[in-house]
Amino acid sequence: MSEPSFYDRLGLQRSATAAQIKAAYRRAASKNHPDKGGDAAAMQEIQQAFECLSDPDRRARYDSTGIDWTPTSLEADAQELLRSYFSAAIDAGAVDVVVAVRIRIERELPTMQARGRIIRNSLNRLERRMERMRRTSEGPDVLREVMRDRIAAGRREAAETAKAEQVGRMAAQMAAAYVDEGDPPPERALKIGERILTP
Repeated sequence: MSEPSFYDRLGLQRSATAAQIKAAYRRAASKNHPDKGGDAAAMQEIQQAFECLSDPDRRARYDSTGIDWTPTSLEADAQELLRSYFSAAIDAGAVDVVVAVRIRIERELPTMQARGRIIRNSLNRLERRMERMRRTSEGPDVLREVMRDRIAAGRREAAETAKAEQVGRMAAQMAAAYVDEGDPPPERALKIGERILTP
């Protein structure tokens, strides 16, 4: 199942006005704020959705790509990823550097997505388990402390994985903008790319 869109997170239609976005954010924030018993991760997602949709340029990029382009971090990370992939393809002697990089990204994205799902599922199971745990005697709740630490680490790992996936998708879009005028036919290019990228 795919991640909910920023519009879904705020309960909005894609045609929402700036005033509707602001009102939806206030409703969602009042319901999900950690100070009012809400989930910090959910609040962070709501905040990200609001920041993206309330910025006209950022929203336009999101509407056309489905990706939240925040040039200060994600775009720079995607450029750096692309730079390292292009360098590796050139160093490997790739006949078609662009095809080699596209194939590498296409192979890595499903792995990133699967890892993100595994982390989120594991985190959800641990949170449910912690809710069910009860101590039958007085004293320090060591198990709950360990579970809280693991949950916090899991949330950080989930956020890092989600960011890596977003950076990978953005790098794929950037790579798609390059064309080698002397591209071999697609079936030959694919074979060349597979040969280069197979360990």
